[in-house]
Amino acid sequence: MSRLANPVPLSCPACGGVLSQNRRSPVLRFRCQVGHAYTDEALAGEQEGSVDEAMRVALRIVEERAVLTQKMAAEARRGGLRHSAASFERTSEQSREHIVTLGEARLTARRKGQT
Repeated sequence: MSRLANPVPLSCPACGGVLSQNRRSPVLRFRCQVGHAYTDEALAGEQEGSVDEAMRVALRIVEERAVLTQKMAAEARRGGLRHSAASFERTSEQSREHIVTLGEARLTARRKGQT
């Protein structure tokens, strides 16, 4: 592989391995050690899909955290643990702020991907 291509600081979307750029191709072509191969446009498309998926997963996790910490706050209040309840409420509120930020970032990324 080292005779045909130079390693580049990019990861293979399929396996996470290091990609190498083909030196002999007149267009940008990349291949990983496993053998996955991409043109520049195919790689860009794969990366765009990976970014959207990562943001979707992050959004789901933060949404679940907001729900969980809200339930923990309610349980702490029922147990008379005011300080714990307040702490869980703050965490839930922070998560809700992160939900808004992630949602806006995801929409912006999607709009840029469509242009």
